[in-house]
Order: sequence, then structure tokens, then C-alpha cells
Amino acid sequence: MNRIKRLIFLAVMLLLIVGIASVHPSKAATTVAFVDGFWDLGANLAVNRWQCEVNWSNVQCQVSTSSTFGRTDSSGAKLHIWDALDQSHWVGVGRTVELRPPAGTTRATSCQASLWVKNLSYNAILSNTHRQGPGQIEIINPTDWTYIAIRPFKFSYDNWNNWTLLTTNWFTPPGGSIYLRLVAYPANDNLGNTTINRRAETILNADDMTVTCNFS
Repeated sequence: MNRIKRLIFLAVMLLLIVGIASVHPSKAATTVAFVDGFWDLGANLAVNRWQCEVNWSNVQCQVSTSSTFGRTDSSGAKLHIWDALDQSHWVGVGRTVELRPPAGTTRATSCQASLWVKNLSYNAILSNTHRQGPGQIEIINPTDWTYIAIRPFKFSYDNWNNWTLLTTNWFTPPGGSIYLRLVAYPANDNLGNTTINRRAETILNADDMTVTCNFS
């Protein structure tokens, strides 16, 4: 009799476990990487995906698939700013990234963005140690143009003429798309010397954007 009771007890527990699993199914998040190497993709040209933005006359922003801006090929972007007197001047390049959910998911729950950047900044008067190249990666909500995440950076002499992978913190996208922008600022040596500060040039090359998102 005790054996029959134990069998009945085990059968009931098994039914309870199956029932709980059916009510609370375990589902792993799906991870997708959205990549852009500044290439031309047929009629989808890089110069149309990436927009240059400036607020100062002495700046250059260029997106090209036949240049020396790229990390591993001829595709990339260049940001250049010179003769600026303060940090209010900037130049940037950015694009909208559509976060399309894969099959079986509905939305992106968390994302992280990265971009390879090469610092070619210099100061025509000061020594080679003044090759700063300040800037930031911005993640923007395209519906109201507010910041979602900001990744500031300031290169040093050790970073000069080298590619560096810059990565944002994980962030929660507000909807089905984000706007990613790389911004360069004037190199300010804080010396109080107008002539020296005006000769500081920020030059950044950019390539190989990746936005990695978890979907559920």
C-alpha cells in the first residue's frame, strides 16, 4: 500500500512540475548584431546612410568608399576640425539604425554600440604629446532627439595613428530604431594661448560600426 501511495505522490508531483513549466516557459534572449562598414550595398550607398553634421565653418566631414579612411578596406569616414577657439564647435557623422526583431521576438530589450576610431589629431605648434582628439559616441532617440547613451573619449599620444574600439554601455532602446553619431571636438590644451589653441587640429577616422541587441 505504501508503494502505491508513493507512486501516486510521484505522479502528482510530476504533473505539477509539467504544469508549472507550461505556464512559465523558459525562453533565452535572441542576440542580433547590426553591422555597417561604410560600404556601398548596391543602391544603398554609404553616403546616403551616413549624414554629416557641422556647426562650424572650419570643419570637414567625409564618407567615402574609395579612401584611406577605412580600417581594413577603403571604406570609412573622416572628421576634421581646426582653428576652433572653444569646445562649442563640433563636427559629426551619424546614421539611423533600424532594430528589426528576428522571427519569434517582438522588441529589443538591451543594446550596445561600438565603433572603430583612429586618432590622427595634432598641434602644429606644440610637441607630439599634444595629439588629443576628443569626441564622443552618441546614441539618440530619433523621435525626440534626446540622448539615450553617451560614450565620451579623449585620445592620448599613445593612441595616435592607431585604431581603437570604442564601446558604449548597454542601454535600453526606446523603440524600433536609434540614431548613432560620432562627434569630434576641438583639441583644447587649456593654455590660455589663442594662437596655440587655434593650431590644434582634431582628425578622426571611423569604420566598422556594430550595434548588438538582445531581443525577446
